[in-house]
Amino acid sequence: MTSVQFTPPYSLFNENIEAENSYRHPEYHKWRFNAEWYVPLGKPMGAEKNRQFVLKVAAKYGFMGKYNRNLEISPFERFQLGDAGNVK
Repeated sequence: MTSVQFTPPYSLFNENIEAENSYRHPEYHKWRFNAEWYVPLGKPMGAEKNRQFVLKVAAKYGFMGKYNRNLEISPFERFQLGDAGNVK
């Protein structure tokens, strides 16, 4: 699965946007790539041969970029890293 999220490149339209004023019009492009594979292990079991051990292999990749090298990346949109998924 691939997804893209982006904002308009405001600094290309208006050259007066500076680092102090960049939070008014945050600009970025964010790319995500997710892949999952299911690999069967062993032979199917059960009366209908529909039970089998499976190994799930997954990969995720994300990239966040900016349009203007002179401006910082927006602090409002980031990637979340290292979550185990069982936060209460």
